[in-house]
Amino acid sequence: MKAIQDRTTFEYITEPDNYRNYILVCNLLNRFELIDWGTSIRGAWFSKNEIEKVAGCWELDGKVVYKNPVISIKELIKWLEIEKLEEK
Repeated sequence: MKAIQDRTTFEYITEPDNYRNYILVCNLLNRFELIDWGTSIRGAWFSKNEIEKVAGCWELDGKVVYKNPVISIKELIKWLEIEKLEEK
C-alpha cells in the first residue's frame, strides 16, 4: 500500500517477495475497487472516488470523525507498520 501511495511500485516489485505482496494487496484492494491502473497493474494508484466513499476514521459508536482519503490511507499504513513491528 505504501508503494502504491508513494508511486514507487516499479522499484518496490523488483524483489520477488515484494512482488508477491504487491499482487496480493492489489487483488484485495481491487476487490473493493480502491485502485486503478493503466496498461499494467505494476503502476497502480488509489482510486480517489472510491476511497472517498469508504475512507475515514470512526469512533466506537460508528460516527465518522474525518473523511479524508489521503489521511486515511496514511493512517492505515502507519497502523500496519506499527502492528508489524510489534509482531516481532
